[in-house]
Amino acid sequence: MELTEATEIVRKSNEACPSNLWFYTRYNNGQYAKVRLFFSSSGKLCQFKKNSSDQYEEAEVSEMTYLRPQFGSKVQLAFANIMRMLTYTTQSGLWQNLIPELTKLSNESEDKLLYLYEASYKEQAEYLKKKGIVHITPRMFRSMMYDRKCIRSVYYGKGNLNIKTRYQEALAKKKEFAISWRMTYDNTIVFNPKDMTAKYSEEYRGQKAGHYYMLLDDIHAAFPKDK
Repeated sequence: MELTEATEIVRKSNEACPSNLWFYTRYNNGQYAKVRLFFSSSGKLCQFKKNSSDQYEEAEVSEMTYLRPQFGSKVQLAFANIMRMLTYTTQSGLWQNLIPELTKLSNESEDKLLYLYEASYKEQAEYLKKKGIVHITPRMFRSMMYDRKCIRSVYYGKGNLNIKTRYQEALAKKKEFAISWRMTYDNTIVFNPKDMTAKYSEEYRGQKAGHYYMLLDDIHAAFPKDK
């Protein structure tokens, strides 16, 4: 990425949301990251060093392939959710069929995503199909654009950390796994290593109804569906 392009992206973000310093980026080596960018007193584009609130260096934008603000408009919210999902699924190995489709969405321009945001359900479905995006439905796409909470954390409970550990071990060993435990809801995790999918549900006690999610790793769930 050219410095002038990165500078313009950060400048526009500052105008829209001055308090936001966080940006999602992808590097030439394919890695995803979240960085804090700002302009120094001399006008140079800089970034804070990892895990530091006062040490910074000149931003290495030549290693970046694109850059998106973390917060701001609905379109920027969608980019933020897409990037988080890409990070979690890439690291966990789950839902591999979603990764190329999430990547396609992440490469769309803000104008295209704004069009999708304003489009009807039918128009969204046609556009996604045209792009070869078949696993991400319009309902799933809408949740990324409309809901800041479309990605949520699994609540294991303080006394159930062994459940999380057992699931992590099954995921690492690619071993079939299913477990249920009771909190406010009847919670369940099911992991299928054959197609590397995992699901998480919170059902009302004693009922086959509640909230159902795709589990992206050991802690993050997305695309809520209620029934």
